Amino acid sequence: MNEIVESFEERLKYAMSIRGKTQSDIAKYFNWSRSTVSQYCNPHITYKPKADRMYQIAEYLNVNPTWLMGYDVPMNGLSNKEKLMVEINKMDNSSLERLMAYMEAFKAVEDKLKDK
Repeated sequence: MNEIVESFEERLKYAMSIRGKTQSDIAKYFNWSRSTVSQYCNPHITYKPKADRMYQIAEYLNVNPTWLMGYDVPMNGLSNKEKLMVEINKMDNSSLERLMAYMEAFKAVEDKLKDK
Protein backbone atom coordinates (compact mmCIF):
# COMPACT_ATOMS: atom_id res chain seq x y z
CA MET A 1 0.00 0.00 0.00
CA ASN A 2 1.19 3.53 -0.74
CA GLU A 3 2.23 5.68 2.16
CA ILE A 4 2.53 9.41 2.70
CA VAL A 5 6.08 10.52 1.90
CA GLU A 6 5.65 14.30 1.84
CA SER A 7 3.16 16.75 3.21
CA PHE A 8 0.35 18.26 1.19
CA GLU A 9 1.91 21.70 1.69
CA GLU A 10 5.26 20.58 0.25
CA ARG A 11 3.61 18.97 -2.74
CA LEU A 12 1.34 21.98 -3.33
CA LYS A 13 4.27 24.41 -3.27
CA TYR A 14 6.29 22.17 -5.60
CA ALA A 15 3.44 21.80 -8.08
CA MET A 16 2.82 25.54 -8.03
CA SER A 17 6.50 26.27 -8.68
CA ILE A 18 6.84 23.94 -11.67
CA ARG A 19 3.56 25.19 -13.14
CA GLY A 20 4.53 28.82 -12.60
CA LYS A 21 1.49 29.51 -10.44
CA THR A 22 1.17 31.56 -7.28
CA GLN A 23 -1.20 31.46 -4.34
CA SER A 24 -2.89 34.51 -5.85
CA ASP A 25 -3.36 32.69 -9.17
CA ILE A 26 -5.16 29.84 -7.42
CA ALA A 27 -7.27 32.18 -5.31
CA LYS A 28 -8.32 34.21 -8.38
CA TYR A 29 -9.04 31.16 -10.52
CA PHE A 30 -11.38 29.60 -7.96
CA ASN A 31 -12.62 32.87 -6.47
CA TRP A 32 -11.26 31.86 -3.05
CA SER A 33 -9.71 34.21 -0.55
CA ARG A 34 -5.94 34.59 -0.73
CA SER A 35 -5.90 33.78 2.99
CA THR A 36 -7.49 30.37 2.38
CA VAL A 37 -4.85 29.40 -0.18
CA SER A 38 -2.12 30.76 2.09
CA GLN A 39 -3.36 28.46 4.85
CA TYR A 40 -3.20 25.49 2.46
CA CYS A 41 0.50 26.30 1.84
CA ASN A 42 1.43 26.83 5.49
CA PRO A 43 2.89 23.71 7.16
CA HIS A 44 2.24 25.17 10.61
CA ILE A 45 -1.52 25.28 10.07
CA THR A 46 -3.36 21.98 10.20
CA TYR A 47 -6.20 23.28 8.01
CA LYS A 48 -6.36 21.23 4.82
CA PRO A 49 -8.75 21.56 1.90
CA LYS A 50 -11.68 19.18 1.75
CA ALA A 51 -11.62 16.48 -0.92
CA ASP A 52 -13.54 18.52 -3.52
CA ARG A 53 -11.10 21.42 -3.28
CA MET A 54 -8.13 19.07 -3.24
CA TYR A 55 -9.30 17.61 -6.54
CA GLN A 56 -9.95 21.07 -7.99
CA ILE A 57 -6.42 22.19 -7.10
CA ALA A 58 -4.92 18.99 -8.53
CA GLU A 59 -6.82 19.44 -11.78
CA TYR A 60 -5.81 23.12 -12.00
CA LEU A 61 -2.13 22.20 -11.47
CA ASN A 62 -2.43 19.11 -13.71
CA VAL A 63 -1.20 16.67 -11.06
CA ASN A 64 -2.47 13.42 -9.63
CA PRO A 65 -4.70 14.29 -6.62
CA THR A 66 -3.33 11.30 -4.69
CA TRP A 67 0.20 12.58 -5.33
CA LEU A 68 -0.86 16.05 -4.15
CA MET A 69 -2.11 14.52 -0.90
CA GLY A 70 1.46 13.32 -0.30
CA TYR A 71 1.21 9.65 -1.22
CA ASP A 72 4.00 7.76 -2.96
CA VAL A 73 2.43 7.66 -6.42
CA PRO A 74 3.50 9.22 -9.74
CA MET A 75 2.92 12.94 -10.07
CA ASN A 76 1.62 12.53 -13.66
CA GLY A 77 0.60 15.32 -15.92
CA LEU A 78 4.11 16.69 -16.52
CA SER A 79 4.98 17.99 -19.95
CA ASN A 80 8.33 17.08 -21.48
CA LYS A 81 9.59 20.56 -20.65
CA GLU A 82 8.55 20.16 -17.00
CA LYS A 83 10.14 16.70 -16.80
CA LEU A 84 13.35 18.19 -18.15
CA MET A 85 13.25 20.97 -15.56
CA VAL A 86 12.84 18.43 -12.77
CA GLU A 87 15.89 16.53 -14.01
CA ILE A 88 17.92 19.73 -14.45
CA ASN A 89 17.16 20.73 -10.87
CA LYS A 90 18.74 17.46 -9.71
CA MET A 91 22.03 18.10 -11.55
CA ASP A 92 25.27 19.34 -10.05
CA ASN A 93 27.25 22.16 -11.74
CA SER A 94 29.50 19.78 -13.66
CA SER A 95 26.52 17.98 -15.18
CA LEU A 96 24.83 21.29 -15.99
CA GLU A 97 27.95 22.52 -17.82
CA ARG A 98 28.07 19.29 -19.85
CA LEU A 99 24.38 19.60 -20.68
CA MET A 100 24.88 23.20 -21.84
CA ALA A 101 27.74 22.08 -24.10
CA TYR A 102 25.53 19.36 -25.60
CA MET A 103 22.75 21.87 -26.18
CA GLU A 104 25.09 24.33 -27.90
CA ALA A 105 26.45 21.56 -30.14
CA PHE A 106 22.92 20.42 -30.96
CA LYS A 107 21.88 23.98 -31.83
CA ALA A 108 24.92 24.39 -34.10
CA VAL A 109 24.04 21.19 -35.98
CA GLU A 110 20.40 22.25 -36.22
CA ASP A 111 21.40 25.68 -37.59
CA LYS A 112 23.64 24.06 -40.24
CA LEU A 113 20.81 21.76 -41.32
CA LYS A 114 18.46 24.73 -41.65
CA ASP A 115 20.93 26.53 -43.90
CA LYS A 116 20.98 23.64 -46.44
